[in-house]
Amino acid sequence: MSFILTECLFDYLCIWMLLLNKKIGTLIEEDFVIARALHYLGVDFLFHADKTIIQICKERKLPLKNVLQTLDSFHNSRTTYKKNLEAYPLDLVIGYLKHAHHIFIKERLPYVLNLINQIDTNQVSNKAVLSDLQLIFPVFVEDFIKHIYEEEDTVFEYILKLNQVIQSDYTTIGKFIYTNKVISLKDVAQHHDEEDEMEGLREMVNSLKNIDNDDLTVKLVVAELQNFDLEMLNHAKVENEILFPRACQLENELQRISKLISQQN
Repeated sequence: MSFILTECLFDYLCIWMLLLNKKIGTLIEEDFVIARALHYLGVDFLFHADKTIIQICKERKLPLKNVLQTLDSFHNSRTTYKKNLEAYPLDLVIGYLKHAHHIFIKERLPYVLNLINQIDTNQVSNKAVLSDLQLIFPVFVEDFIKHIYEEEDTVFEYILKLNQVIQSDYTTIGKFIYTNKVISLKDVAQHHDEEDEMEGLREMVNSLKNIDNDDLTVKLVVAELQNFDLEMLNHAKVENEILFPRACQLENELQRISKLISQQN
C-alpha cells in the first residue's frame, strides 16, 4: 500500500514539474483558470507570459508551495450545480446562493472587466465586436449587480421570513399577512425561469470565438465569459429547481392558513 501511495505521489509531482516548467502563456491557453489564480496572487500574467511559474516565484520571492495551493484552490472552487442542495434547509440554500452572488460581484465580474479593458482593439481583428463589448459589458455588470441586490433584499428576504413564520402559530402568521406586502412567488418563479441575462453577451462571445486572433487576452475573455455563462445556468438551476418550488410550497401553505384565519373571524 505504501509503495502505491509513494508511486502516485511521484507521478503527481512529475506532472506538477512539467506544468511549472511550461511558459505561463502556454499554461493559460491550456487552462484559463490559471490566469485567474495568478491575478489573485498579484502576478501580471500577460506581461510575464514568456516566463515559467518557477521563474516568477524566484523573481517575486513567492513560496512555490503557496502558489501551488492557490492553483489547486481555484480549480476546486469552481461553481457547480449541487444536487445535494435539495436536502439542505431553505435558509442554507439561500446562503449558498448569496455566496455565489458574492463571488460573481466581488471576484468574477471585476476580473473579466479588467481583462476586457486591457484589450487593445487596434491590435486585433474585428475591432467592432470588441469595441461594442468594451462599451456594453460595464453596463451589463451594473445592471447585474442591481438585479442581484434587489433579488436578495426583496425575494430572498421574503422567502426567509415566510419560511420562519410558517413554523409559528396562527397569531404570528396573521400578523405577517397584515404587516407584510405579499409577493407572488409563483410569478417571480415564472419570470425567473423565462429570463436570460446572458443572451446578448452570448452572441458577442460567439462572434469573438470566430475571430482569427492569437491575442491571449481575447482568448481569456472568451473562456471567462463562456465559463460565467455556464455558472449562471447552474446557478439558475438551483433557483428554479430547488429554491422556488419549495418557496411556492410555503406560499401555498400561507394561503391555506390565511383562509382558515378568515373563516375563524
